[in-house]
Amino acid sequence: MENSPITKLIDQIRDEDLMIKKQSSSSQNILFNASDEDSEEEIVDKNIGLYQKSGHCYSDVKSFIPQVVCLALIAIWFSDKKQNQSIQSTQQRSLIEDQRKQLIQDIGYLSLRMKQTLQPSYLAKYKAIAQFLKGQDNIFLLAKGLGHFVADFIAQKFC
Repeated sequence: MENSPITKLIDQIRDEDLMIKKQSSSSQNILFNASDEDSEEEIVDKNIGLYQKSGHCYSDVKSFIPQVVCLALIAIWFSDKKQNQSIQSTQQRSLIEDQRKQLIQDIGYLSLRMKQTLQPSYLAKYKAIAQFLKGQDNIFLLAKGLGHFVADFIAQKFC
């Protein structure tokens, strides 16, 4: 269980809300208790958040990559939920499932690809690009698709 101040506060608020609901109403809708804790208190419908411990800087690489991965995982989850609730042709369903599988596979290979980008042959290219950009005040980036996230990240560095 996470033991951060944010988690403690969320737990405290949740406990207070549960006490108020128990006092005001005797019937509650229990969704599912997926907690690791052996607790007898009932789990009720609530907002769900995603908390990642990846640093304090909002535009730093150590938080940028995990944020993109987390958003991709959330998108996969929503895609699966939406697909299970809608009526689609077999071909359409298969196409969406293949795209989802490809994204999961890409996430699985992420650490290997990160290691490849840090090879000495690439580092020389990165240094040349950094030397070119060193004195620049402005940069124009054109991106589409997933490249938009990278372009947005680089744009933040030039602000």
